[in-house]
Amino acid sequence: MSSNPIASPPKTMTGAKPKARTKPLSVMTTILGECMCAEPFFRVAERGRAPSAQFLTISGIECISLGAVTNESSAKRRVDDTVSQLASRPERLASIGYLIDHEMKGEPIKLADSIPLDVWEKAYPEDKNMARSIRKTIQIIKNADFPSAIKEFDRLFQSQFSHQKRGDNPYFMGMTLHSLAVLYILMGESEKAMPLLRNALEMKEQAFGNEHPEVAITQEELGIQLFAREEFDDALELFQAAKRGTERAYGTDHPKVAMALNNIGCCNFHLGNSLAGLVSFQQARDLQLAAMRSNAKADLDLIHVATTLGNLGYMMIRLKQYEDARAIFEEALLVQQSVLGDDHQACRDTISNIDFTNAFHHE
Repeated sequence: MSSNPIASPPKTMTGAKPKARTKPLSVMTTILGECMCAEPFFRVAERGRAPSAQFLTISGIECISLGAVTNESSAKRRVDDTVSQLASRPERLASIGYLIDHEMKGEPIKLADSIPLDVWEKAYPEDKNMARSIRKTIQIIKNADFPSAIKEFDRLFQSQFSHQKRGDNPYFMGMTLHSLAVLYILMGESEKAMPLLRNALEMKEQAFGNEHPEVAITQEELGIQLFAREEFDDALELFQAAKRGTERAYGTDHPKVAMALNNIGCCNFHLGNSLAGLVSFQQARDLQLAAMRSNAKADLDLIHVATTLGNLGYMMIRLKQYEDARAIFEEALLVQQSVLGDDHQACRDTISNIDFTNAFHHE
């Protein structure tokens, strides 16, 4: 793959456009509840409108973890540790979805509504309408074969780029570049990801508009990479922009807002704004837990909840709220063990944090 796919000569399209699903999706509402994944997705399907071609996307890191209190880390190490937590099962980052027509504040817009792959596969174990190329790429991702996955997404981007005025390709191009960037990040080559994220952000803004949840996804990921470079002010600006775009589409109480709040809290942590960070983590925690009580839980949702809980406990330690911190860490550990297993590094970090609070806690 070239270092700048946008400048690469377009290649010919190698696969036919997959057919729209004909199977009703209303059953998904019963299985998943009303929208941790994609509320408009179900409602459009129930009204019988044909969505776009099915797509596969790789979301990204999304939530920064502060890690273990006893191992004070640099911002880059914190991001790298978060990446390693996700790279062991990269299919958790994959989602299946469609572009749908939606209305927001009286204006028609496009929304990229997607469902986490693990939830999709439980609901549709034999999705006969899924394109062969998507099936192939999913298996490659499950095998953590990042170079091959990069080739697949690069081939897809070249096809979209060479037909960039056809159908929904103006929307898909930025999404595909975003997925390419995430694959480079998972492979440990974040320097190659940066220009891809910037180009993806530009393409998404042109296609979707500035304050849009799909734009917010790339703002988050670019902000995380700037955070790793200790460019905290620039990262904070992107996280705040992502929060605005997500709130505009889904409202202020949607769990998607929690990821921006978590990352805003991490920036405030490194900038020394402890109280502001605490408030952000508490707000993120409240949004996530409210959603988890009433909606289906994909593995990645649970990982994000545990990450926010761990960060909240970390900030409470900084503020010497040891008893409250211990309770938060214990809650985070239960969630982590349910998804990651007892021997995962994230679980060991949380146990270390619990031990740290015990050293300062007095009955």
